Amino acid sequence: MDYQKPFCNTSVPFTGCIQGGLHEGKTITVTGRVLPNAKRFHVNLQCGSKEKPDVALHFNPRYDESKHHVACNTMLSSKWGPEERKYYIPMTQEERFTLLFLVNRDTYSVSRLLSLILRLHIFVLLSTY
Repeated sequence: MDYQKPFCNTSVPFTGCIQGGLHEGKTITVTGRVLPNAKRFHVNLQCGSKEKPDVALHFNPRYDESKHHVACNTMLSSKWGPEERKYYIPMTQEERFTLLFLVNRDTYSVSRLLSLILRLHIFVLLSTY
């Protein structure tokens, strides 16, 4: 099991390296707070920090549309894949949260603390740089 020391009190936007890259069984924990007037925010599991990197998972809660939802997709070679929407957002504006992203063989599972919120069936590029 590869354990990585957490990044603490980072500024936003934040880019950091995931030790060992993304592979089946890897869990990434993200803790934060949704700003009071936030329209959207996102967590990208991306390959590198260059401009327009491949994005293995784009997790994007959206509060600015009539039906609040989480949009998820991938980007490969600067092209977005099909967007998957779940009409449920696991956290409200102004709320603190901890999200757990679990890398499965060909999907991601996203949960908030102990309650499962989404099972995303996204075909992704799983590679390390």
